[in-house]
Amino acid sequence: MKWLEDLKKKIPNIEEIKLDDNLYCPISKELMYNPVSNICGSTYEKVNILKWFKTNNKDPLTNVVIENKILIPNNSLKSIINQKLDKIKSGL
Repeated sequence: MKWLEDLKKKIPNIEEIKLDDNLYCPISKELMYNPVSNICGSTYEKVNILKWFKTNNKDPLTNVVIENKILIPNNSLKSIINQKLDKIKSGL
């Protein structure tokens, strides 16, 4: 993902920095940039869950069948991720 490559240029050791587990997408295990929540309340990186839903109709974490694939932006989590990244950048 382009945003991740850009982040690695700004913070070369970003992969060595351990952030809270809930900031990482459960599908890709990568830091989320555009977190979205589904009807079950699970949060994923948008591009990953959209790709998942192309071939699956269950929530990857709960295994619950998802009939309504509406995704809601998780702005609170995105803000937390951005604050943590800003704090890391300011410490460089």
